[in-house]
Amino acid sequence: MVNSNIYLILPSHRGHSLDFLTVGTNALRCQARWAAIFILLLSVLATLAPLTADAAVQPRAVPELPGFYQRILTLPEATLYEEPSDKSLVIQARVQTFSVLYVYDCQPSDCTGWLQVGAKADRIDGWIAAAQTQDWRSMLVMQYAPRGRRNRVVMFKDEDALSAIVAANDGAAKARSMIDQIDAGHADPSIVAAVEPREAVNPHDSFYLMPILSATEANFADDTPTRLLQIASVNRQPPRAVAPPVSTQPAAPKFRIGIVFVLETSNSMGPYLERTKQMIKEIYRALESAGTADRVSIGLVGYRTDAEHIKGMEYTTRIFQPLDPNAKPGEILSRLDNIRKAEAYSKGWREDGIAGLYTAMNELDWTPYAARIVVAIADSGLIGGNSPLAHNPGIDVPNIVELADRKSIAVMPVYLMTPEGDRWGGRGHDMDQWQKLSRAPDASQDKDNDKHVGIRTVGLFGTLLDGFSKRLVELVGTIAANRPIEPPTPPSPASDEDVAARIGQTLVNELFRAQLEYLGTVAGTPAPSFFRAWASDRDLVNPALPALRVRVFLTRNQLNDLGASLSNIVSEAKRGSLSPQTFFDNLQRLSAITSSDPRRQGAYGPFSSIEESNLLPAYLKALPYRSKVLRMTQEIWLELGLSGQQEFINELEYKLRSYHDIEQDNTSWVDLGGGDRGSEVYPVPLTELP
Repeated sequence: MVNSNIYLILPSHRGHSLDFLTVGTNALRCQARWAAIFILLLSVLATLAPLTADAAVQPRAVPELPGFYQRILTLPEATLYEEPSDKSLVIQARVQTFSVLYVYDCQPSDCTGWLQVGAKADRIDGWIAAAQTQDWRSMLVMQYAPRGRRNRVVMFKDEDALSAIVAANDGAAKARSMIDQIDAGHADPSIVAAVEPREAVNPHDSFYLMPILSATEANFADDTPTRLLQIASVNRQPPRAVAPPVSTQPAAPKFRIGIVFVLETSNSMGPYLERTKQMIKEIYRALESAGTADRVSIGLVGYRTDAEHIKGMEYTTRIFQPLDPNAKPGEILSRLDNIRKAEAYSKGWREDGIAGLYTAMNELDWTPYAARIVVAIADSGLIGGNSPLAHNPGIDVPNIVELADRKSIAVMPVYLMTPEGDRWGGRGHDMDQWQKLSRAPDASQDKDNDKHVGIRTVGLFGTLLDGFSKRLVELVGTIAANRPIEPPTPPSPASDEDVAARIGQTLVNELFRAQLEYLGTVAGTPAPSFFRAWASDRDLVNPALPALRVRVFLTRNQLNDLGASLSNIVSEAKRGSLSPQTFFDNLQRLSAITSSDPRRQGAYGPFSSIEESNLLPAYLKALPYRSKVLRMTQEIWLELGLSGQQEFINELEYKLRSYHDIEQDNTSWVDLGGGDRGSEVYPVPLTELP
């Protein structure tokens, strides 16, 4: 069994950058010893001088947020001067739009004229006119939610026009009419500032930044809550003014679909595995007959319980067929016979589906595929990341959801509710796990219409597979003929007779979304080129669907600092779970130790909540969203009880694992002007913050 990991986050020797240093150990057995080490490390850190090149050179502090410095975003045409005058020496003309800079000084003192700025927290670069900058305290940004059933986002010139649509009883009809007018090229320029492009803007291929400048809460007429957001946007790479002749364009990459079947291969799965293999054979026969087999690659991953604990289990996860765009159907079909049910019996009913999903997402090459889909088929729930049977300790459902979101992989679970599973119990818990996984990565799949499908008989399972394969072959034919997929309709209720249609519509949703992103990538579709506008974070036509996703742009340094702070709280929470009354006493001591550290500025006196302790980075307080961890008080902690306290600890440990994985993913970090690795930024999902 792989040992669980504790991430010690220590200062590196590269300026202010902090690195994750992994120490393999069993967290449950060694928690007291590691907690002591954390306290010792903090004691040493507290005696060190501030980690700046020049202690006298520091950005302007935000008084109400200890340890948080004033920062701005540069606007188009911003110019960096040597002195606070446009007559002085130009250091840099046209600073890259939306560069993030620290503010060191102002002229006059109210910061309305000139700002002395620097890309780093220990270096002054020059002066910029305040009118060419935007104050940016929250670090909140918006990204378009994946395109599925939701409508295009409309940006309004002022808040009042947007509020009127949101509050109106016929707001949905008005919004639908407005979008129709926009599609027809008749948008009202006095109301509409911009609109999301028809083709989806793929942030992985066309970076865009939409910082939130202000936000207000509102409700639709049906009482669905929303946030009205003033956002800004400027393309980092402006759209091409004139497209080159078609003959000079490189050939567009072929739209390929990667589908990986993640199969539970436990002893009870025999008939379902055989029916799945039959379906895969039928898919390839139909695709070969239509001449479209080159559009689809199928991967096969099996999983069971941890093989180290059970004799004869053979494996925990096994890749029977990797994703390979060059693999021939016959090669894939020949490997189906290797997939068999286990002869050994598991301990308990749940299997390590987390390990299977993690293997499928991390060990297979998804890069050649425009559409990326995992179909998970299981008759049990998932072994949790805190279980001694977990093959990957510390990794659970939230980590898989984050990973799927980061890699744009849709998860379609098929949960087999067999009589054997009924006898073991825990059905509600298992269904909740699969339902959470089914909402990755498409936020437009609301909780009432997720991609999870529950099946009770082998016959109904066969009906579902037939519906899936038939719809897949039809959609591949549409794509191969260069025709657009029709927008998806809401899936039918999860009744037995509608199960084939339901999974078919779910597949339509995923391929429709992927096709829009593919077309946007091929066309180089940029985000709308405008500066300020107002938008709702919910679909104006169907408020149940998210339209925008909240992200927080953190630098590598900030993410590591957050991890260090959270690790300390987790250590004290573990000690406090053994003696709940001492949790806040331990935090008080920890805060006192860090109070002399300028980077942390812990509280000197007593505090009633984690927020008041200043143990977590100050920027969390600046976010206009409520934090579960910051709100934690001694009373709430005690009311949780032992099980609730352990759940709290597990949740934070899963977040720490996500921070580690995000930090290690070098494909998504972006330099916004800092010029070094520690200043690169990543749009961390708000749900990943404590």
